[in-house]
Amino acid sequence: MTSLRHSLLLAFGLSALPFPGFSAATASAAEATKPAPPITRVSTLASSMQWVGVAVSDPDYYLWCTSPIQGPDGKIHLFCSRWPKRYKMDGWRTHSEIVHYVGDRPEGPFQLRDTALPANPGAPWNNSIHNPAIIKVGDQFVLLYISFDNRPDSPFAVGGSPMFTGMAIAPSLDGPWRVLSPDAPLVAPSTDPAHWSHGTWSLDNPAFLAHGGKFYLYFKGAKQQMSSRYGYAVADNVEGPYRLSDAYCTDNIAYIEDATAFTWDGKFCLLTNDNFGAHTGTPGSGILWRSDTPTDFKLADAEVGFFRTTDYAKHVDQSRATKLYGPEFKFERPGILLLDGKPAYFYGPSGFNLSGGDTTESYVMKINLP
Repeated sequence: MTSLRHSLLLAFGLSALPFPGFSAATASAAEATKPAPPITRVSTLASSMQWVGVAVSDPDYYLWCTSPIQGPDGKIHLFCSRWPKRYKMDGWRTHSEIVHYVGDRPEGPFQLRDTALPANPGAPWNNSIHNPAIIKVGDQFVLLYISFDNRPDSPFAVGGSPMFTGMAIAPSLDGPWRVLSPDAPLVAPSTDPAHWSHGTWSLDNPAFLAHGGKFYLYFKGAKQQMSSRYGYAVADNVEGPYRLSDAYCTDNIAYIEDATAFTWDGKFCLLTNDNFGAHTGTPGSGILWRSDTPTDFKLADAEVGFFRTTDYAKHVDQSRATKLYGPEFKFERPGILLLDGKPAYFYGPSGFNLSGGDTTESYVMKINLP
């Protein structure tokens, strides 16, 4: 019997096979033996995306993490992380910096404008700057990022270098950027052994929402990486101080990451990756979490947020693609461009270079909402 997921994919004209050459018989046998995923509804977000192509690419740099925003100038600004290709994929851990691209249209082309936050290899904090998220708050701009806490006296370096969140603020998308966390992370795990964040190895993959005079900073965290859920910290002022939530705000059953946050049709939304497919049935697809509050996101209300890259780039000659990172041709660290209060474009990097190049690049899709 055809699975529900298979039927939904076909209904939207998408491939039900996870990659070219995959055996349909093998897939059917495998799906017949595993339990149904908890998320079966496909969101209009996922079904409305139309492949456009490459958003940003650079033959000298690996590009990752594409966070979009429309500026006061009407142009589209992208904040991406990048590092020299000689370091290959692991360069994000040591040499990542945040760069700023500008284009006249959401589809591009985009031109490099400046380096918003440079890398500082070897620094105890604010060393490798990664995972940008750009937001407008009032008349200023907030740029979130993560870095490694390598301070010699850090109380959080348990078994390695933990990743925490930092924040910079500027009056313009062109800067200058004032870093609010120059010497230490903006938010640190709780010292209370009973708190969910106590002993966590990271508070990273940040996202941000402003609502009701309060400011919500979301990040994933867990004592064990594969059990990561999203929690948040809240402040009465955009610059903080931020207070950690008493509990996680997602009830995922397996690993998720790379949230982006936005409001849409009166709902608070988190869009995350479903890396191993435990929630949607497809490794590398996404989850759209929708809630009436900014503090509680339930699987019961979640939908498939996006499919894998192969399901959208159907008319691209994928035989030319170069595999640089990851087992699946999928999107990472998704970003949503809102225009007139609605999701209009989706941006996401991938570990596969479609044109056969030797650096990662970011792709863009148009969202044709009904």
